Amino acid sequence: MIKKHYLTLLTLTFSLFFFSCSTLKTVDGNKKIDTALVGIWGGEETDQQVEGVTKKWKMTRKDDGTFSLEFLVQMGDRKRESIETGNWWVEKDVFYEYHSVSGKTTTYKYKVLDKNSIDFKVLDAHFKFNADSYTFIDKRLTEEKTVKEQGLTVETAIKVNSVTEEYQYLKKHYPNSQFLGQALINSDRDKYYDKLTFKTKEGETKSLYFDITSFFGKGF
Repeated sequence: MIKKHYLTLLTLTFSLFFFSCSTLKTVDGNKKIDTALVGIWGGEETDQQVEGVTKKWKMTRKDDGTFSLEFLVQMGDRKRESIETGNWWVEKDVFYEYHSVSGKTTTYKYKVLDKNSIDFKVLDAHFKFNADSYTFIDKRLTEEKTVKEQGLTVETAIKVNSVTEEYQYLKKHYPNSQFLGQALINSDRDKYYDKLTFKTKEGETKSLYFDITSFFGKGF
């Protein structure tokens, strides 16, 4: 009898241990997310989707099952930036990425290599690839995850009412910085952003995002 109770207690202990170590969480719609994938991640690839094209991205996956994906696509001297949003979830070792504007879902087989690296291999996508097998690794952007300054990500973009306010903000918070460039970004949520890139007086290159939706296209 004592042995039986001991085995029951041991089984319960192991069950509680593995349950507590689970990284799965249920969100709206009864979908599961793997919290090991939550955070800000970055990656890049060349020639896999389109020959001669380099694609860099920053993926922000939140623990409510939503994501924001910033792309920088470069072909020669030409560059294009875009932002996509949507929902994500997992089923076993398959990652689902639903894109709000296209209404399409891309699926990947994923494997968590360690807390800072995730391996993805496409299973089904609504676009074609130059490579026979499209794979990539997301790397956790640990520094960006801990940054609390406004404007360093699209999610924390600074709302302004004019371009003048952008430069005033830059002058106030980053005095004696060297302006490097400006880019317009249109997200799939009908939002518009200015991205100002500059070099601080300490020599560090940074970018600030400004939400210009309120006045974009209104004769500013």
